Amino acid sequence: MSNSTNPLRQPNLEKAPLMEILAVLLSLATAATWALVTQLQQRGLAAVDARTGALVVVLSFAGLFWFLAPFVIEWHWFLT
Repeated sequence: MSNSTNPLRQPNLEKAPLMEILAVLLSLATAATWALVTQLQQRGLAAVDARTGALVVVLSFAGLFWFLAPFVIEWHWFLT
């Protein structure tokens, strides 16, 4: 069976577009950062009551998403 017809063959990363590799790397970095921030917030908010902790977590993530939105979202999406 030749490699061109084998659906289980290993992908050739040299031929993969740079954007696909970059997307995978960015998603892995995002997941790692998300986990780190969540753990740090959980430790930092351990001495606070549940309502205040939830408020801080929700507002911090919302603020982070609003801050990063102009860099990762196309501008014309803001007008729709």
